This record gives sequence, structure tokens and C-alpha cells, in this order.
Amino acid sequence: MMLGRNRMPRGCVVIVALVGLSMVAAGCATGGSLQRGDLPRGAEIVGGGFRVEWTAPADGTVILYEKKTGKIVETESVSEGSSYDFDMDISDEDVTQTFERAFGIPVEHARFVLYFKPTPPQNETP
Repeated sequence: MMLGRNRMPRGCVVIVALVGLSMVAAGCATGGSLQRGDLPRGAEIVGGGFRVEWTAPADGTVILYEKKTGKIVETESVSEGSSYDFDMDISDEDVTQTFERAFGIPVEHARFVLYFKPTPPQNETP
């Protein structure tokens, strides 16, 4: 399991995110699946897959999106030069079962895509 700077293991974050998504699917919150057009305007694809190691080129927000279901797995604010790491251990049965309950698809059908939305420059006032 990989660790980012000053972070809990990504597998734990994934399980927490998946449990939250399970609650959404069970009706504890409202909302439907997203489509590409529902992602923030200006968000660009910067990575994807079951393992991502990415460094932010600027301040902004990363969005980890599961393409088949149209659901956001995680969003995180990042600073220029900081790393974003995602590593889903698909050999861990607890992880795969939690994913399948939350997303309703087998983990092998998942398509993770990482988007980045830079923070817009602030206008300086005199």
C-alpha cells in the first residue's frame, strides 16, 4: 500500500469513500450518477487506472472518477508540487467486495480516471 505525504494509507481512504458511496446507493443521501459534462468546467484528464502517482502542476482540485458508473470516488484539494497517490489493491477481497457493493459493478469493469481542475488565478486589486 502506498502512502502520500502526511496521509493515511490510500486503501483506507478508498474503503472510507466506498462506504460513503454505499450509503448514497442505499438512500442515505440523494444524487445520481455523473456524466462527463457534470465534472467541473476546465477539469482535464491527468491520469487513471488502479494505481496513480501524480504531481500537481499548480494549486487546484483532483477528482477521481469512475467512468463506467459515472460516480466520483474522491476529490481532494492539492497545492502546486504536492503528490496525489491512489492505489487500489484489487487482490484484497474486502476492497473488491466493498467496491462492488458501492458501485454495483465488478471491480474488473471499473475505469478510474483522474481529473485536475486548477484553481483560477485571483484578480489582484490595487
